[in-house]
This record gives sequence, structure tokens and C-alpha cells, in this order.
Amino acid sequence: MYFTLFIALVWGLYACFNLILAYYWFQIPTIKLRTPNTIQEFPKAFLSVVIPVRNEAKHLPALLQSLLAQTYPTNKFEVWMVNDHSTDESVEIIKNFIQKHPNFPLHLLHLSSQNLISPKKQALELAIQHAQGELILTTDGDCVLPKEWLETINLFYQQTHSPLISSLVTFSAEKDLFQVLQTIEFASLVGAGAASMQAGFPTMCNGANLAYTKQIFARVNGFEGIKHLASGDDELLMRKIAKISPQNIRFLKSSQNIVHTQAQATWKAFFQQRKRWASKWHAYPDVFSKILAVFIFLSNALVPFAFFLTLAGIQSWHTFAWQIGLKCGSEYIFLCPVLWFLGKRKHIWAIPLLQIIYPYYVIFFGIIANLNTSYEWKNRKLA
Repeated sequence: MYFTLFIALVWGLYACFNLILAYYWFQIPTIKLRTPNTIQEFPKAFLSVVIPVRNEAKHLPALLQSLLAQTYPTNKFEVWMVNDHSTDESVEIIKNFIQKHPNFPLHLLHLSSQNLISPKKQALELAIQHAQGELILTTDGDCVLPKEWLETINLFYQQTHSPLISSLVTFSAEKDLFQVLQTIEFASLVGAGAASMQAGFPTMCNGANLAYTKQIFARVNGFEGIKHLASGDDELLMRKIAKISPQNIRFLKSSQNIVHTQAQATWKAFFQQRKRWASKWHAYPDVFSKILAVFIFLSNALVPFAFFLTLAGIQSWHTFAWQIGLKCGSEYIFLCPVLWFLGKRKHIWAIPLLQIIYPYYVIFFGIIANLNTSYEWKNRKLA
């Protein structure tokens, strides 16, 4: 009886949490580029795009073409790519692009030393030192940008003057069920981060589609205090900025601003990526975020526990059914509109399948992240 009541309490709170996320997701205004004449009413800030690159030869051609296709005036932005000791053809691809398009504002920098603690932060810092833009935009070497990417961010920035703007990211066309499930899980993270920003308690963002002012970056002393961590160039920086002004951190919700990146193709790559993501929770600076992480872990860990209680005859199958319905139903209500907005509504059918797997996934990576925070990324071991 007591176990059943405890599960009902936790999952009741969890359901409320998901419904609150859904509420704030719908509260985020949808931004659309209007007619060219209307857009001209807003000033065009000078923008600096910074992109760390390591062994992205396979993906760079698509990224470079998407940069070339931007509708924003080329005299109003610059692109700084930083080569992080690539061992493939990445540098040659970038140099050939610069040679082929001499009037395009693309610049290539190289990291001079191999910092095995936080190489991505080092690359971003180097680019930001050279950047002349009022607003810094970050993305990754394996991304494809919509042609209105710069234009929508500038429009939103001129409307809000937000010091940090987070935007939507999803995976490119999925090749199999494994990648479909990754897309759904990733959508839940992106949606939760968006809703939390709208609520005034920012928790997550993604460096594949992130913008912040050069002024706020300097004001929080950049990555100082988080350089000992290989990951967290996006989320942990956001949390530093949130200490100053959480209400001014905004989420840009626009179908014209969705950045596409790549789902992991192998289980090994997936394992290393998720291990990297999970390792960040130790560095959360506030107690609330750590409590929330533990609460999410507990909510999922209770699934096998409730199933065991049912098998043991401690509670009925009817009770187990409404418990699972409470948890999974609230997740479904939150996830469906997020997937729909991301253009992934065809994958909604797979949500129940992910809900069967996800609790064990959370338990596994929750334990792994606490036992060992080192991982392999871009053919390099980091911690």
C-alpha cells in the first residue's frame, strides 16, 4: 500500500510537470518572417557565426552550402571556423570553399595547442576573440542551417534584445528505428528546454542553434569556472548568464529557424554522446537543477520497480495500468506538439515504444555518469 501511494505521488507530480511543460510550450510565441518590407523596419545587427570543427569532412559541404544560401546580407555577418586538430579533409574543404567564394565572409582559424580538457570551449573562445559581431551565433560542423537562420535570429534579437537566444534543433531524415527513437528523445530535451525558458527557469539549450551577445559573454567572463569540463559550452554558459538575468533568456520558436544535425548511426557513438550529456549534471550550479535531475531519474526508475511490485502481487495489474497511464499519458501530451512543430509528426507512433525503453536507458546512463565521467568524442578521450 505504501509503495503504491509513493509511486502515485511521484508520478502524479511527474504528470503535473509534463503538463506544465506542455502549457509553457504553447505559450511560446511562434515567430514568422513577414514581408520583406516589414523586415526592413528592423535594423540588421552585425552577426558573428562561430563554428568549431574537428573531423567533419563528411558533413562540411552541406553546412557550407547552407551558409552560402543565407538570405541575410553578406556585409552584415561573418563566419569564423576553428579547426580543432582535424585529421581528415576538413581543412582542405574549408580552404577550397574560401578560394571558390572569395567574397563570402568565411575565415579559418586553427587551435595552436591540444587542450584535452575543453577543446570546444577553447575553439569558441578563439573565434569570439576575433569576432566583430554584436551577436555571437554558434552551430556545429555536422549541421545544416535553414536559409532564413540569420534573418530570424536578427529579427527576434531586435524585438527582444535578449542576451541569450536558444532555438530549435532536430535530427535529419532518419534511416532506421534507432534514429527515430533518438529524434523523439531529443525532441523531449529541446521542448523541455524551450518550455523552461518560457517559464523563466532555463534548464537546457543546445549549442547547435544558440546566440548570445558578445557583451554578456564578456560580462560572465566567458567559460571561466567551467573550463575543467569538456562539455557544457552551451548549457553551463547559459546557466552562468541565467544567474544575472534568467527572465531575459528567450527561446526562438520558428519553423524557419530549425537547425538539422545528425543522429548517431552506431550504438558506440550513441553511448559516448549520451555519456557526455549525462556527465554535465555534476556541474549544475544550483540545487534546484540537481533536484530536478534526481526527480526525473526517480520517475523513470520507478517503472521497473512498479512492474516488480505487480509481478510479486503487492499491487494489482489494474493499479499498474493507471500508474503507467498517468506517467506515459502526460509525456505523450507534451511530446506530440513538439514533434509536430519540428516536422516529425510521422514519428509520433513510436512514442509508446520509446516509453518502454526509456526508463532503463535513464537508469543505465544515470549510473554510468556517476561512475565514470570520461568518454570518447571525435576520436579523442575527454573527461
